[in-house]
Amino acid sequence: MLIAIKQATQSDLDTIIQLFSDTIGVVNAKDYSAEQIRVWKGGASKKEKWLKKISEQYFLIAEIDNRLAGFGSITHDGYLDFMYVSKDHQGRGVASEIYNSLEKFAVEKRIDKIVSDVSITAKPFFEKQGFELLQEQQVAIDGVKLRNYKMQKPLTVH
Repeated sequence: MLIAIKQATQSDLDTIIQLFSDTIGVVNAKDYSAEQIRVWKGGASKKEKWLKKISEQYFLIAEIDNRLAGFGSITHDGYLDFMYVSKDHQGRGVASEIYNSLEKFAVEKRIDKIVSDVSITAKPFFEKQGFELLQEQQVAIDGVKLRNYKMQKPLTVH
């Protein structure tokens, strides 16, 4: 199974937000309530915000057989903003491929650490990548609280 990693373009928007919504609704549902899932998925409707992130961040998509399998992004100062893998491609190395490409970008940009706000579901993956827990957080989306974790990984910059 070949995983193709490439930079996202604005024409990828519809498939990206569909994967975002589907992944939260299926994969994250084991760790969050129906109400939490509903407000989290609501972020898919903010198309202008997504287009801005695609254009301003190092935003990658992963494809298998020309189908979107996942996406991830990092800002130019080392904030890992997105990391989502489709419900159909969990446990196949997609997140690792995306993450490795994002970390390589950060090292090339001489960023000394990557920081992210990580879901309950994604925390074990980030721990495997060498991230350390900074703190547990309660974030509110439309007045609904969700638990996540502020994590970071120091990078060796040459």
